[in-house]
Amino acid sequence: MRSGRGIALAMVAVGLLFASTVQAQLKQPGQHIRYGVEVEPQVSLQWAHLPGDSAGIGPGLRLSVPIISDGPLKKLNNSLAIGLGFNWAYFQEPCGAYFWEGSSLTPEDPEYVTYSERCTAHHFTAPIVIQWNFFVTKVVSLFAEPGMAFIYERRSGMGWCDNGPCSKSDSVTKLPFVMWGGARMAMSDSLALTIRLGTPYVSAGASLFF
Repeated sequence: MRSGRGIALAMVAVGLLFASTVQAQLKQPGQHIRYGVEVEPQVSLQWAHLPGDSAGIGPGLRLSVPIISDGPLKKLNNSLAIGLGFNWAYFQEPCGAYFWEGSSLTPEDPEYVTYSERCTAHHFTAPIVIQWNFFVTKVVSLFAEPGMAFIYERRSGMGWCDNGPCSKSDSVTKLPFVMWGGARMAMSDSLALTIRLGTPYVSAGASLFF
């Protein structure tokens, strides 16, 4: 019984110590690493702004340049940066009747599987965001990234044109609002592991500080 109480008290003490450390870091403006640019190679999973239900996966790169090293909240350990990125995602999914130009198509038709279930798409996203960083501890930092993104998507597949099969493709360009939230775990002053959640993709990568 006493040992259980001792463990509980120890856990409370550790929690209070961690909480006080967090508070001290947040209330110490400027107590974070200084860098000129953050380079973040990443792998992204595209889930929004796609024409169908499938998700796409591919590589990406994000560059973030600090514009306010200390602030805008002067009493907190925070900073602002401008982020630019480029991501490519590739996905496959059934076309349905997307490229069909003929009589009504149903799954019972012999051509359905051959000409209607094979579509591929390349999805390119180039975001520009404001990155607001909060340095919680020496190891953990959090950020929010609102902004806009230039999105180009090209989709291709087999369709039916007049009286025969044909290869078809189309493309679309968008400029939607984007939003991410994420966290870094610093491994050293020049390297951190980064996770980003939001729209239109989620990503995981490594942040390199120069």
